[in-house]
Amino acid sequence: MARTQPRSVGRPRLNGKGRHQTKYVKKSISVAKKLEVLSFWANASKPKMIHTIAHFWHDLAPEFYNSKRTMIQRWRRESAKLEAAMKRSKGNHFKVRSLGVGTILPSEVELEVVFWVNSLRMEGVPVSPRMLALQARRVAAEAGIKNFRSSDKWINGFRGRHRLSMRVPTRQSQDSPEDIAKVKEEFAAKVEKMARQLGITRIYNADQTAAFFEYLPTKKTVHTRGTKTVWVRCAGSPKEGATVMLLGDSNGVRFTPFVVFKIKPSIHPAIVKENNEKRCDFGTRTWPEIKKLKAETGLQIYANGKGWWNSDLTVRFLQFHFGDRTSHAEPVLLLWDDFSGHWTAEVLAYAASIRVVLLKVPPHATSVCQPADVARNHPFKTWLRRFWLEDIQRQLAQPRDAQDKFKLTPPGRSGMCRWVLASWDSLSPEAIANGYKKCDLQLNDDCLAAASLVSELQQLSLVGPVAKAVDQTQDFDREVILEEAVV
Repeated sequence: MARTQPRSVGRPRLNGKGRHQTKYVKKSISVAKKLEVLSFWANASKPKMIHTIAHFWHDLAPEFYNSKRTMIQRWRRESAKLEAAMKRSKGNHFKVRSLGVGTILPSEVELEVVFWVNSLRMEGVPVSPRMLALQARRVAAEAGIKNFRSSDKWINGFRGRHRLSMRVPTRQSQDSPEDIAKVKEEFAAKVEKMARQLGITRIYNADQTAAFFEYLPTKKTVHTRGTKTVWVRCAGSPKEGATVMLLGDSNGVRFTPFVVFKIKPSIHPAIVKENNEKRCDFGTRTWPEIKKLKAETGLQIYANGKGWWNSDLTVRFLQFHFGDRTSHAEPVLLLWDDFSGHWTAEVLAYAASIRVVLLKVPPHATSVCQPADVARNHPFKTWLRRFWLEDIQRQLAQPRDAQDKFKLTPPGRSGMCRWVLASWDSLSPEAIANGYKKCDLQLNDDCLAAASLVSELQQLSLVGPVAKAVDQTQDFDREVILEEAVV
């Protein structure tokens, strides 16, 4: 019975023939042998190289002559290193490493480098491998250790010995995590105190974010190995998009988003004024499409020359969401960031007229103090990317002639508005409310009870300017009443 070939183990190879079989053709030469060759070459008659090769490799084929000549020339350049190795009784070695290779630092010297790394990281300073290598050489020079190279292998071993690794920064800020945590605690206490005093039972938070016409799937793509140029088709609008203003409250309620597109305004001031008053800054040609889109989606769609948020849109935003309340006696607490368009004199005056209390989120701590940044914007954009991928698949599935090249088209204003609405509706009320919980801005039962009591007193006209009508002979102090109401 014929012997069958053993079955290969593992997955089948997709390309190449795998590792080459060892043929044991190359031979190593000891240091003593190399010095012997160099000594013969120095004393040989001309042509020295031909006589040397003929003496030591008399049966060498002519096509290998140049390789042997190059090898001997390399030995001549390294003659000092070879002689030094011979003096250290290493003539029988086949490989001689250069001076400094394999040099390590003593434990106490390495601890100095570890202390340097920890001190920089405590201050938030990034430490790159290059910085680590330079500092290790500096410390080694101060300790009198010569020829220390701080190679990549040493750096890898150093990180392994001291439980260090290369990490990707997860937060970039001027303040340390401890300082940001303190700011978060103080801001949460401030919001709770204000909610108690004003009789507020839910908190609002609004934030604008960018929505682009084009979202590439990832920064990387599946491609064949070895290709220098990796081409990705785009729709030609990688930087075009819109600004979206999203509003949610601590109960998880979503409100109508505002979408701002970029258009080129008219050069005539009268037309610009008319477009602003009658057509949300859109022109007469674009307005019919936008008007139909607003009716279909229910979104508030505006435009300006830069496609950015501004103070005029802020006033319209406050008027749309809070200006038509049935009772302005109940104040509204709205949190948003320190964007300049949120804090103009016009905005503050209008907010005060409709009893909307604006509270600024700490500038360097929006990642932990603003519910929109904590739990809202990221899933919102994830849904936008998902709709973009689905649109790419839809365009690829459309029939076309074999000679026609595929052309990727952006969604446009209509598609973007529908994506914004669908992405916003995809966020659950729990996700909206969870942002307030993570920021410690969710009002507890005691705070809600105190706020409810203050609200009832306001409805009974026992708190506020009309309290004097209860009894003209008595003088009420508003602060005292509020303090007693929230205890």
